[in-house]
Amino acid sequence: MFEIEFFKEFVLEGHKYTNRSRKQASNAAVVASVAQEEGAIGYVGLAYVDETVKALDIATGAGSEPVAATLENAASKKYPLTRPLNMYTAGEPGKLARAFLDFAMSKEGQALIREVGYVPIQ
Repeated sequence: MFEIEFFKEFVLEGHKYTNRSRKQASNAAVVASVAQEEGAIGYVGLAYVDETVKALDIATGAGSEPVAATLENAASKKYPLTRPLNMYTAGEPGKLARAFLDFAMSKEGQALIREVGYVPIQ
C-alpha cells in the first residue's frame, strides 16, 4: 500500500490513477504482470527487478539527462523515485528485536541488505 501512495504523491502529484490501472498484492505480482503483458509499466522496489523486466532510466525534467535505476543512484538520491524504508518498535525493543536491529545495522547485515537489492545505510 505504501508504494501506491508514494507513487501517487510523488509521480502523479496527487492525481488519481487511471481507471485502467491495476493494483497487485505484491511487488512480485507486479513484476509477473509486467513481464507477461507487452507495453505494461509497473512500479516496484529495485530489489524486485529481475531478468524478466527492466528498470527505466528517469529524467527529472525537460532537457535533463535520464538517471539510471541503480543502487548507487538510489543511495545518492540521484534516481528520483526513491524513498526510505524504516523499522519501528512499540517502545524500547525487546531482547530479540534488539538483536535483529543490531544485526541489521552491522557490517554483515548491511552487506546482506545490499546483496538482496536494497540500499544499505550510508
